[in-house]
Amino acid sequence: MKVLQFTIPVAHDNTIIVQEDNMAHFYPYLHRHKEAQLMWIKEGEGTLVVDNNMHTFRKNDIYLLGANQPHLFKSNAEYFQEDSTLKIQALISFLIPTENWPPFWPCQKCSCSNPFYSNIKVAIRCLQPMPTV
Repeated sequence: MKVLQFTIPVAHDNTIIVQEDNMAHFYPYLHRHKEAQLMWIKEGEGTLVVDNNMHTFRKNDIYLLGANQPHLFKSNAEYFQEDSTLKIQALISFLIPTENWPPFWPCQKCSCSNPFYSNIKVAIRCLQPMPTV
C-alpha cells in the first residue's frame, strides 16, 4: 500500500494545531505528515494501521504518533454503509517540529522537547480511560 505524504494546513508561527473531526468515517488513506499527532477518539471504532502493525481502536482511546510515521485510522465497515447513522468524532493535536519548542505542560518535570516527538517510532496508546464529558 502506497503511503501518501499529507500536508497539514498550518500558520507558520504555530507549534501546535488543534483540529476536531466530526464525520461519517476517518480519512481512508494510509498517510504521513511531518508533524507528530496526538489523537483522542471521542466516538468511533476501527483498526489503526501504523507502520507494519495493526491495533483496534474505540471510543476514548488516545494515540500519540511520531512525525512522518505512516498511519491510517480505518473505520469499521459499518461506517461506510449507505444507510449508516454512525459517525466518528476525534480531537487531534498536530505537534509541529521545531528546535525551540516551548514546554508542552506547565510544570518543569513534565516538560518535553522536540526530540521526544521526532524520535517516536511506534504508536503510543494511553491505557487510562478518559472521563466521560
